[in-house]
Amino acid sequence: MRTKLTVAALALFGLVLAGAPAFAQDARVTIPFAFTVMGKTLPAGVYEFTAQSSDVIKLESVRFPALQVELPVLERMADAKNPGNAKLVFDRVGRTEMLAQVWLDGDDGFVVYLPKH
Repeated sequence: MRTKLTVAALALFGLVLAGAPAFAQDARVTIPFAFTVMGKTLPAGVYEFTAQSSDVIKLESVRFPALQVELPVLERMADAKNPGNAKLVFDRVGRTEMLAQVWLDGDDGFVVYLPKH
């Protein structure tokens, strides 16, 4: 009986740990061009993206730490073809690059901008 309780306790502990990394994921990305996010134009540079929760992604400039933006997640996407590698997706609107999606290592994608039609 004791063995069954230990196995059950370890399985439950494993489920709790499996859920924890979803909000601790981050990515450091070099963006070689100016881009717009949340109505702000940011310069080219190195940025760190961190999932604060399932609803918020934090964007922070590595060179200028005071330059931070919290991005509300509009939609969460899962992609079986994406092995969980970090990537960014931009939409071009006129001559402006708009940050549209953030994909973090080992996590789903987060839609942070939807173009108006």
